[in-house]
Amino acid sequence: MAGPGDEDTELGLAERVAPGWLVVQVVSTLLLFGALLTARATPLVWTVCGASFLCWLVFALTDRSMPRLSTASLALSSFLPALVVGWSTDGTAILMAGVPLGVFAALAGVSANLIIAFAGFEIAVEVAGCALARESWVTMLGYAVVMLISTLFGLNRRQYQVQAHQAELLLEQTRLMHDEHAKAAALQERTRIAREIHDVLAHSLGALSVQLDLAEGLLSVKGDREAALERLRRSRRLANEGLNEARRAVAALRRNAPPLPESLREMATEHEHDHGVPVTFETTGEPRPIRPETAISLLRAGREALTNAAKHAPGAPIGMVLGFSAAKVTLCVHNEQVPSPREPVADSPPSGYGLVGMGERLALVSGSLVAGQPEDPARGGWLVTAEVPE
Repeated sequence: MAGPGDEDTELGLAERVAPGWLVVQVVSTLLLFGALLTARATPLVWTVCGASFLCWLVFALTDRSMPRLSTASLALSSFLPALVVGWSTDGTAILMAGVPLGVFAALAGVSANLIIAFAGFEIAVEVAGCALARESWVTMLGYAVVMLISTLFGLNRRQYQVQAHQAELLLEQTRLMHDEHAKAAALQERTRIAREIHDVLAHSLGALSVQLDLAEGLLSVKGDREAALERLRRSRRLANEGLNEARRAVAALRRNAPPLPESLREMATEHEHDHGVPVTFETTGEPRPIRPETAISLLRAGREALTNAAKHAPGAPIGMVLGFSAAKVTLCVHNEQVPSPREPVADSPPSGYGLVGMGERLALVSGSLVAGQPEDPARGGWLVTAEVPE
């Protein structure tokens, strides 16, 4: 059973083998030539119809190469027989006038107003000729109706051709827009992947570099092998954490990352183990699947908030709350100590772009980041809140 695609293919094949314009010209040429050969008319009528047929041949031969000449020849081919319709006794003249008129009305390159004006003028010439030849009003009206019907058929075909051309243009524009959209989507995806990899590598390798520098200093200046070994162990843990973080980022990019609550709970447990501070995690609302880009942005914000807490409020308990509501997802990270201007502890990894960078990342998914002291004075400490519409 053939489907729509098969029908489109068959139509396209038929149009390539026998284009519509060629079929019309061939059939019309044969019809006009047959009418001219079988005409039983006066020499004047036959001569005028012969000139009309020659104009038709000029049109048929120059239609695709010289459109202006072909259009003028077609109009003249239709107009000449209209002059002698009243003196034609066998209907040859009306046939020689009506067929070219219908083809002229179907030309998409000629404005509809011009076609209507020309058809009206030619019908008026036909009526005047019939009146001079003293034809009956019935014959006069019949010839006018024939020419009018021929014009209407031509205009109908012209409308079909115009719509088909507009559909082709629209299809081409749609294809171009689809290609541009695909290119933009690919560029956006590459940019997102590059940003994720950069964040992971910058965070992990930066922390690893700090630990290795400390280990080198301890060995070269103090000769403290135990402390240097501890730094090396810490470096190995950071390398493992960076590898795990990279795997999580790749998993998120592949759309098979663990649920956000599970990832944040694991992050809280790791931070508590690495820094020896209590970190609690809880969720509010009904957890639901969210977009990978939203999950990644909230994970990065949570990681940055924990890093800043370790740097500026070491030893302070931390609470993490992930909230789901109907319109958004919110992550709050609260530590019970206001950040101090003291230097960060040695074990804390660098924060890269910090909360400013996290705010920019959240803005990419229409989110926001707010950091400061809680509005409730009783809570105290420092609160980081990330919100993303979802």
